[in-house]
Amino acid sequence: MRKLLLRSLFHYWRTNAAVLVGVATAVAVLAGALLVGESVRESLRRIALRQLGRTEHVVQGGRFFGEGFSRGCCAFELFMVP
Repeated sequence: MRKLLLRSLFHYWRTNAAVLVGVATAVAVLAGALLVGESVRESLRRIALRQLGRTEHVVQGGRFFGEGFSRGCCAFELFMVP
């Protein structure tokens, strides 16, 4: 069995070399994509945290808030911007 395997490897050496190069290229591309993806994710996280600043309260809703809502919130001292 070992002899058959070695003969096959030597007989189809071009095909085997092409497969090896293809697998190596695919591994390099996937590893590079993972590294770049992590870098981009971390950069976006840092940007988002910097833009949030020292946020203490969050108002969340299912849709956008209108100007009337913001005027109503400013009527309460709790929501006043210093």
